[in-house]
Amino acid sequence: MNKHKSSGLQGHCAHNVLVPQASHVYSNERVEKGYSPAVLIVDDDPDCREVLRLPLEHQGLRCLEAENGKSALEIIRKNSISFIITDCHMPIMNGCDFLEQLALENPHPPPAIMISGNLTDIIQEKAFKAGALYIFSKPYDLQNILFLVLKFIKVAS
Repeated sequence: MNKHKSSGLQGHCAHNVLVPQASHVYSNERVEKGYSPAVLIVDDDPDCREVLRLPLEHQGLRCLEAENGKSALEIIRKNSISFIITDCHMPIMNGCDFLEQLALENPHPPPAIMISGNLTDIIQEKAFKAGALYIFSKPYDLQNILFLVLKFIKVAS
């Protein structure tokens, strides 16, 4: 049995909708006082990044974007990141290679989830081995991703 989270949230989540509790929402007051956790969204498709960015910003989170793993590493070297959402298949450096390199550079990398439009058992295994906590298959349920991001950021704060 895989030690990583694999129930309900892994893969397509049409039947398991998780909705964040109100206590997980970051109020504007916390953002105004300078507390704004940063989420790094890594995807080569700008529309996919926007679909994730807009609801996260609506929750009071600051979002940074990268179009591949190499750019994401550069952003992480210059910014404090609280959570990572990465696509699997990207040019220059894919999501698995990005998470592996991040783990080499940072002994305590931020929590990360991966999204894949072509999820296979091999990709899933590589993603977990690289450090992804969860993996979602496209199309994914955005509420599940929001729930996880807010849950992990709340735990870390």
